[in-house]
Amino acid sequence: MKLLIVPLFALLAACQHPLETGLSARNLGDRPKALFQVESPLPAGSVVFALRHAEAGTQGRDPSLTAVGQARAIALGQLLSAAGVTHLANSGLARTSETLEHLARAQKLSPTVIPPGETDALVDWIVRAGPQAVACVAGHSNTIPALLEALGADVSGIALHEPSGERRFAHDRHERLFCVVGLGEGQVRSFELTVGAVALESAAKAGEEATGETRE
Repeated sequence: MKLLIVPLFALLAACQHPLETGLSARNLGDRPKALFQVESPLPAGSVVFALRHAEAGTQGRDPSLTAVGQARAIALGQLLSAAGVTHLANSGLARTSETLEHLARAQKLSPTVIPPGETDALVDWIVRAGPQAVACVAGHSNTIPALLEALGADVSGIALHEPSGERRFAHDRHERLFCVVGLGEGQVRSFELTVGAVALESAAKAGEEATGETRE
């Protein structure tokens, strides 16, 4: 457990300086009434990062990420490479696969594909990863809130969608990154991180230097 605590705390500590890093954090545990919504299946010591895919195009059934989305994916890889991620999962669609591409390369991991909407299968995959796992899941505007709720995280900050009644991220919100930490006995602590503009600019420059290209 010590190997997991240090990088996670280092990650959260970095978020205390959003002007320098482009990141900020909000401790969702400050709202005790909403902290434990359900009895969580997450093992003690297990960590899950969950996010909606980065910005994608609008053409075709399975669009790739835009230039901004690619920059956000690079920023995500830079952020979570310090968190000791051991497991990755995406929905099998290009926009979720590409969101985790840079992180997968940095960690030398092959993501598991679990189709959209299969929340139970995703939770089972997370639980089977074990108490020392640090998982990152890229999904969609409705599937990530469903996963967070199933893990017992605080989802009160995610808007309810009408008329479906399910929680969804707004169409233009791609920067929200959630962290859920298993405490054992059905309880979790959850945090929300934000990948901001400064991180995107830094990531875009890093991508240009690595490829020798400038994205317009």
